[in-house]
Amino acid sequence: MEEKLEEIKRIGRRLRNLRLKNNPQKLTLHEVAKAVGYSTATLSQIERGIIAPSIQGLLKLADFYKVSPASFFESAKEDRSVVITNPDDREKIRGDFGEVFEVMYSYPELDTVIMRAVVPPGSSSSAKLNIRDYSEFVYVCSGSINVKLQNSEYRLETGESVFIKANTPFKLLVNDDKVLEGVFIYFGKK
Repeated sequence: MEEKLEEIKRIGRRLRNLRLKNNPQKLTLHEVAKAVGYSTATLSQIERGIIAPSIQGLLKLADFYKVSPASFFESAKEDRSVVITNPDDREKIRGDFGEVFEVMYSYPELDTVIMRAVVPPGSSSSAKLNIRDYSEFVYVCSGSINVKLQNSEYRLETGESVFIKANTPFKLLVNDDKVLEGVFIYFGKK
């Protein structure tokens, strides 16, 4: 539990640092909160490590600051050629629809994070098409997901995958009556 609190505080410190030091427009907490859809109080609590952002919030903040989602997570504690992780030790991030994203491995040096997700029916990546500065890969372990692009839509079933290149407008929807289990990989610019 103490380790989980430290992870929340670390993400909060990183976000505060991005706002205060890597913010050429010198936007205030209120302006950043408004831009990403948080209240000022909520973003303040996130930056102070009191509460954790949802996965959607974290992705919106990564988009806003033009960083990879991997930058919010630490890489493996030890420099080893092989890293084995235990599900009980993995960082878990909840989403706005009850989904759970489990950080399986993060490699910030390559701006890459690999997550396992369990997403309930009715979930959506956003209300409108996303445009992200990083690429995203989704592999469907079970269930199905719809990938909506500007002029087309695809339905992915178990065993299928999609790679979405950075700056491609898209939206993901889980609209069946089955839970989606999948692997999500976010690739940065490096």
